[in-house]
This record gives sequence, structure tokens and C-alpha cells, in this order.
Amino acid sequence: MYFSIQASAYQLPTAEAAPSFANALANLSDSASTSGQPGGLSAQKFTHYDAKGLLGKSRHLSSATKLLCSTAVELMERPDNRIDPGAATQVGVYVAADTINLEDDFEFDICARNLGPDFVSPLKAPNTLSNVVGSHLARLYEIQGPNCTIAAGQHSWLQSLDIAQLALQAGTIQRALLGVVEVSSVYHQACQQERELALLLDVVPHRSGKVRFVEPLLGRMPSWKPSLLQAALQNYLAKYQRQSVDLVMLAGEPLAAKQQDGLASMCAGAGISASILCGESLFGRGESASAACGMLLADNLLQDNSLLATLKGDYLGSAPSSVNSILILSLDQQYAYSALLLERV
Repeated sequence: MYFSIQASAYQLPTAEAAPSFANALANLSDSASTSGQPGGLSAQKFTHYDAKGLLGKSRHLSSATKLLCSTAVELMERPDNRIDPGAATQVGVYVAADTINLEDDFEFDICARNLGPDFVSPLKAPNTLSNVVGSHLARLYEIQGPNCTIAAGQHSWLQSLDIAQLALQAGTIQRALLGVVEVSSVYHQACQQERELALLLDVVPHRSGKVRFVEPLLGRMPSWKPSLLQAALQNYLAKYQRQSVDLVMLAGEPLAAKQQDGLASMCAGAGISASILCGESLFGRGESASAACGMLLADNLLQDNSLLATLKGDYLGSAPSSVNSILILSLDQQYAYSALLLERV
């Protein structure tokens, strides 16, 4: 079964509501390189998580809730994207998030330990839960379909997409709202996880449109063995009658130089692709959102090939002259991998 992005919305600290995601990333990459900052979005911060006041009184909402839900308002208030009250059970919410509420967790814990549980604000307690973001989004639009939050590190996005697609295939829902959010507190900064952004996609079964994608590939290697990854990727592409793609876009933790060389040699030698784009040079360092950024960027590139010339980043191998198929590939230090094939129809 094929799927497509019906609509999207995102907020980036220095490029809110930019007309093109590709151009936004290119501009961020340029500013990062000229300022000496390490990579794309990592040095950029929001000054206000709901700058337009789209959520009304939101003093007691967590930073992540404000950021993702204000992004949802930008998407759902468009005339073509509003939810019919009679179809509230046909919409599912799937959020990729990991340590978004660390600051609230620590504040709750310090107050409870030093003053006692009676002094902890009941308005603060829900913000210690990772799924409060998806729950608030659903309440905002009275969505009554499945609501799921996935915390699986950098693979959270494609894990969420996989669960949403299962529901779409089964006919349980007709639309899936897939969101990812990253915020930065002093605790994130101590671990150098400083990227901030929110992204929301409205995913539906593919019926028309220029770009479609399939179910993601999810797996793990016992150790770093490019041959095992090669077999998994070849089987995945063969399932959809493909032997190669025009571009592999790496999303996730930066690979060691030896791993990069091994991956490039494997992809070229196996005929999978001669072009690998290192997404971290554009996306910066974070937790859950790299594959989501890669997916939206890939959709933009497949919609309009002219955007490829504006894209700045590090390539392993040669840069493609045009793209009709893109494979998002995420690898982590525990040898888990996830991948997603997108193609121009």
C-alpha cells in the first residue's frame, strides 16, 4: 500500500513558516557555517514556543506542548485540513518524542523532595508525561481516534509512521496526524542535544499526487556489518520492484569516518545509490526529528527537482543531477537501522 503527505506544517526557530523546507534548511546551514556553529539547527533556539498566541491561555502547558500544538493550529486551521466533527474517530494522532519534558520532570521532583508532594502543583504534573503533547493535540480538535506517543530515540519518527500506516491499512482511520517535537532545556544542553523544532504531517493513503511512500524498514544488526545492512536494504527495495535509488539521505547520529566509508562503498558497490547526503549537516544534532526532517525535505525535492540545486550539505559520493527516488536511512550506535522509500509517481 502506498501513502502520501496531504499537508504539512513546521516551525523552525529562524525560519518559521518558510515557503520551502529545502530553502529553509539551506539558509540555516549557511548561517551555521558562517557563524562557526556546529551544523544546521543545533545552534538555533525559540524565543517563545507559541509566539503567535494560537493556544490562548497556555501558561501551564509544557514547552513541547505549546510548540507542537501551535504548529498543529497552523496546519488544521487551513480550510482544506479542518476535521469534520462526524469523522473525529477516523483521525489518529502519532507523536515521536523522547525527553521533551525533562525540565518539568526535574521541577516536579525537586519540589516533591524538598517541600513534599502536597506542594506540587497539580497543573504541573501532566507535563511530566511524554504523551501529554499528543493528548492535548487530540483534545484541541476533539479527535477520538488512536493516540500514540513513541519514544525510540532517533528511530521514533519511522516507528510512529509504521504504527500509523498499520491503522491506515486496516481501515481503522482515514487520516494520520504525525508529529515530532524537540525542545531544549539546561539538561538537554548539558548533553549537547540543543535542536528545537516541531513538525506535523497529515498522512493519508495515496490516491493522487506527485510523491508517494511505502512502509518503513525497521531492524537491527548484531554488530557493524555493512553486508547485513546491504541485504536488508536490497530486500526492502526489491519488495517494491526497485534495485536502486537516486539519493540516500542519512538521518540520525553522525557515523564514524570508517563507517561512512564502509556505507558509501556498500551502497555504490551494491548498486543501491552513488549519492549519499549526510542530513546531520543540515538538520543539526537532536533526538527524534532527523528522519522527519529528511522525509519532508525528500518530499519537497521530489515535488520540485529545481530545489536540489539550492540544497547545501555533505555528500558521500557524487551529488545527483536529478531525483526520482529517495531512501531515508537512519543508523544509530546500537546498530539499529530504519529506512523509508519515497518516489516520484
